[in-house]
Amino acid sequence: MLWVLMVTLSGPALAQSAKAMEELVEVSMLVNGDVTVDPMGKVVSYTIQDEKALPAGALAFLKRSVEGWAFEPPKMEGEAITLENGMRLLLVAKRVEGDSFQMRIQAATFDPPARNRGYAIRARKLEPPSYPLAAARIGMQGTAYLVLKIGKDGKVKEAIAEQVNLTVVSTGAVMSRQRALLADSALRAARKWEFEPPTQGDAAQEAFWSVRVPADFMLAGGEPKYGDWVPYVPGPRQKAPWIDPGAAEDSPEALAGGEPSLLGTPVLRLRTPVSWDG
Repeated sequence: MLWVLMVTLSGPALAQSAKAMEELVEVSMLVNGDVTVDPMGKVVSYTIQDEKALPAGALAFLKRSVEGWAFEPPKMEGEAITLENGMRLLLVAKRVEGDSFQMRIQAATFDPPARNRGYAIRARKLEPPSYPLAAARIGMQGTAYLVLKIGKDGKVKEAIAEQVNLTVVSTGAVMSRQRALLADSALRAARKWEFEPPTQGDAAQEAFWSVRVPADFMLAGGEPKYGDWVPYVPGPRQKAPWIDPGAAEDSPEALAGGEPSLLGTPVLRLRTPVSWDG
């Protein structure tokens, strides 16, 4: 589910100034695909969604990166297996000189394989957050990455905005205020959300569950097309105090908006760098 605010604004509210664009140093692109990993952790095949929609340089970089990956041997209930997972990658590019860009994979998310309903935590009630008018008036867009503590009853016990990324460049003070607006709106909505906890597997025995849920704030017409570069303005990162520090290390930036992702239970974990560094 992608939350998009259908609001019509006029003129300057949707436009980014030339000065702001000149100050932009990085752009990003979300790319989807699939990867199959054998019991030894080797990539045996992969696909990248709609390759023709991607810039040639970006596609070549992604392929070199994926082909160099090695994973911890994937296991299911203690048994090493061949595993096919969905993947979602956040590619970031920075201009270094003229038309030359330096690229990196900023974040990678590997969707767990489809399993019986009881193994995963699922959304039961996720009303989208309201779009702050002060943000809408100046055309501010972004994503608030939330970490939630879910109790046995499926309700949110604690919530924190782990990071807020923007796709509009402004002054530092303005962006700080806008991040706070988006975070506050997302957290107000999140405290009313409800989930269906796992009922099978190891995760079902936990006293509580920690999940990440990104909340996208997009104005009408602001949602990028697949394969488009968009401004990348990452916010500062903070960690939820109740989760294991190791579980908080992975970046949330490649998660799909509105989809809960359980922390601490990755089936696929890279043991090589996510980006090609040739």
